[in-house]
Amino acid sequence: MRDEAFLNLFHRRPTHIKPGLARIEAALSHAPSLHTLRPILVGGTNGKGSTAAFLWQLMSQTHPKTLLFTSPHLIHFRERFTTEPPVSDEELLAILGRMKDALAPEVVEPLSFFEISTLLAVWLLAERGGRYGVFEVGLGGRLDSTNALDPMLSIITSIGFDHMAYLGHRIDQIAYEKRGIAREGRPLVCGKMTYKEASAVLRAHKGPVFEWGRDFGIREGEYFGRTGLGVSHLPLPAAVFRLAPYMKENLSLALCSYQLLHEADPGEWPPLSDLALLEGPEAPCLRGRFQKGRLVGIPNQTFLIDVCHNPDGAKRLQEAVAEQETQEPLPALVSILDDKDQGAILDVLRSFLSPIVLFKVDDERCTLNPKSIKGHEDLEVYPCFQRAYEALRRKGPNATGPVVVCGSVLAVGRVFEEFTFLPENHLGPDFVPTPPRPGGDDHSHAPPPDHRHGGSS
Repeated sequence: MRDEAFLNLFHRRPTHIKPGLARIEAALSHAPSLHTLRPILVGGTNGKGSTAAFLWQLMSQTHPKTLLFTSPHLIHFRERFTTEPPVSDEELLAILGRMKDALAPEVVEPLSFFEISTLLAVWLLAERGGRYGVFEVGLGGRLDSTNALDPMLSIITSIGFDHMAYLGHRIDQIAYEKRGIAREGRPLVCGKMTYKEASAVLRAHKGPVFEWGRDFGIREGEYFGRTGLGVSHLPLPAAVFRLAPYMKENLSLALCSYQLLHEADPGEWPPLSDLALLEGPEAPCLRGRFQKGRLVGIPNQTFLIDVCHNPDGAKRLQEAVAEQETQEPLPALVSILDDKDQGAILDVLRSFLSPIVLFKVDDERCTLNPKSIKGHEDLEVYPCFQRAYEALRRKGPNATGPVVVCGSVLAVGRVFEEFTFLPENHLGPDFVPTPPRPGGDDHSHAPPPDHRHGGSS
């Protein structure tokens, strides 16, 4: 019964993108307690999942029923809905059934996979009796299904070139689409921007804008923030400075956003100084973000795993490796989906990783043929991770350094599914993947984990 219900949901993934908010708005008008929902939207090209997770960790210390909605998932569909206590497949399916019973067929049938997932998050939050939710935006922002919600503040982590067929080929066009999640008169918190054209678009928001580096950030062992109540300083635990540079930036986005919540309603949100940083439950979407550890079954080898899936993400990985690893170049196993700019990603990766061996995953969007990638025709490709690793070992990389595994969320999820991962620099309890339950998740039918397109998937 469980398989069949999820299978029906997964089959809603169409072959093309269909942006728009009309479908999800019609469905949300029937959602319970929608008027009490206080969401925060987190958008951007890279970093939105970890930023959302850090913010959820802060908010849930005061309001334990806060929900975190992210995409994609690594292994299980339920990873998209982070709550305390954790949601089960059975609870999700029961809510899905009640949700469909409450909606007319003409409202349900047109909904996409991501629209149903967004609606399911809202329904779950209402049934759990919660008011606050941190929602990671899917594709773009302006026409993403999460943007049918009414955020009390919005976050844009970064802006780069990705999904240009839907967002535009100029950075100002992409920035405009992403700025669409902000609401007039309400705060917009912006991360590190590589392109001045993006910054100009974001600064045109008709409301308060807080920029990384100017208004907040992390330096000299502390968080600093210039918000409504002057300059605040918060000493940070040592664990923060073991994070990759981009993860520290994402944490500062979450700290600034929480500080704004506190200033707007100090009775509802205690000061940051009262909270524990990087403690408590770990959100699944933090896994595979510059994590070093071992894969059980592969002896005497450390792996460095990162889900960089576009050129800007590859550059952030390069920065992190340069800061935290003494040995360069590092050997790597890479898998990139066909709908990404494989050549541009490999251009970056090959500047600091060597040797590189490519591997495929069992998915229709991962044909990965280096002969068709200009400038990278010489790379070897193997049909699975294990065979690619064996080929890499034959090339003789230094066994004392880590092997980088990167390129797509889908690939990292498949590696975590096949091997138990024991992280060294984890941000919470060791991650041991939950084995599929009898009759449970059938991953051969799961939607591609990085098919994050909002009201369009």
